[in-house]
Amino acid sequence: MRLSFILATTVLGAANWALAGHNCKCQDTSTGTQWNALTEKVCIEQAGTIGSVTHACGLNIQYHGDQSHQCSSSLNCLDSGAFVDRCRALGTPGAYCWN
Repeated sequence: MRLSFILATTVLGAANWALAGHNCKCQDTSTGTQWNALTEKVCIEQAGTIGSVTHACGLNIQYHGDQSHQCSSSLNCLDSGAFVDRCRALGTPGAYCWN
């Protein structure tokens, strides 16, 4: 039984770690250059991907073109690592994510 508890705790901890962000944008942190259209694209992709697994998170991820062109989640639903990876895959140096 103790092993089951440890295993369950480890799995739950890993799941919480994967979704770790309130705000992200495709941005070159060394120059401050932003890619607003790509930020919106990645944001919509994350909302759709996460939304199919966790309804509340999918609805909570939103692109804010009127607020510094950022993708936000008040429930801390953004996968910041995946956000960075996707921005890079689309041709930017990376992303800037913060809480």
